[in-house]
This record gives sequence, structure tokens and C-alpha cells, in this order.
Amino acid sequence: MAEENSPAAMAAKGDLVKLAPLAHLSNLDSETTLRLHKALSAIALSEADASLAARATIALALSGDASSIAKLATWIGVPKTPIPKTEILSGFPASNPPPPALLRKALETAVDQNDEETAIATLRVLTGDADS
Repeated sequence: MAEENSPAAMAAKGDLVKLAPLAHLSNLDSETTLRLHKALSAIALSEADASLAARATIALALSGDASSIAKLATWIGVPKTPIPKTEILSGFPASNPPPPALLRKALETAVDQNDEETAIATLRVLTGDADS
């Protein structure tokens, strides 16, 4: 079996994280869905690659995982994140957006830091136009 953090294992984990949103849209049986959730959860908790862990958290959040949605919400409020805030903002399911007060704070921070991309992404989420 490949070492957990070997280049081949990390590449496979990266592929799993990239494809996870598609799997959540399909009609998978409950056993496969549970196995996918467990694999993504393990990647999200891994310290081997912070950006991969953050993207796994997004995949879990998009599937409706409450703890992952909460984790994304905390990342909006911190200055340094493992991935761009625009990616974090895109990780909230439309049915469970972050609280407006948190988004206003994120917008304020983005404007203060001249981060135009994050400011625009935040405005889109605030106005319910996150898909643009």
C-alpha cells in the first residue's frame, strides 16, 4: 500500500477532492456516500497539505456537512487562510449561506486590504448572486 503522504497518495487525494462535488450530485448508494464522506473527512483533518484539507472541507460543506460549513464560516473571519477567500465563499451551499454580519465583515476586510476579487465574491454572496 502506498505511503499516506507519498506523491501518488496525495495526487489521488487531490483527484478525490476535485471529483467529490460531482459525486454528491449523483445517486450513489448509502455505503459509497458514507465511504466518500469518511475519506473527505480524513483529508480535511490532515495536516499534510493545508490547501487540500481546505478544499476537502469545501466539498464536505457543499454536501451539507454542518461542521464543515461552520469551519468555512470561521475562515471568513480570519486574515490568513489556506486557500483564497473566494474559494471559501464558493464553498457555502446556497441553502446555507454564511450570516450577513459575517459577510459584511469579510467585505470590509477585503476593501481594507484592496482585495477586489474577494470583495466582489462577497458582494455576490450577500446579494444572492453567488453563481455569477
